[in-house]
Amino acid sequence: MQDRVNEISKLQVELANQKAEEEKLLKKVEQLKKEADRAADLAEQLAEVTTKKEDLLKDNEFQQKELARITEQFKDEQGKRKQILNELEDLKGKIRVYCRVRPFSKTESEDATKAKMCVDINDEMSLSVKGRIHQNYNFDSVFGPDSTQD
Repeated sequence: MQDRVNEISKLQVELANQKAEEEKLLKKVEQLKKEADRAADLAEQLAEVTTKKEDLLKDNEFQQKELARITEQFKDEQGKRKQILNELEDLKGKIRVYCRVRPFSKTESEDATKAKMCVDINDEMSLSVKGRIHQNYNFDSVFGPDSTQD
């Protein structure tokens, strides 16, 4: 009978250990469910962010194309404006003034102190001279140091 009591107490201890192990496993299952839900939420957020990114990339591409189109249109309009201005000046008999910035000579290019450009060409019709006083000048046309005489 004592053997049976010992066996029952061992089985009760083992049952208690099994129940404790079951509790631990249930808690771990709950924790894993929460982590799975969090992972699903993160996957959903990732999908949303990816969609937004794709939309922004498409919008950016559209904006780049639009900028290129408007830039080209601006250049065309600037050329037309220049042509009309030239025709007007021809009718008025006005003298045209052109500016050509010469390239550096060999000796100027070799000497680092002399090879500093003191002129900024703003666009086809204006330039800025850097010095003690920064001045802007407008011409009928401005040719840079890399332009030819054609």
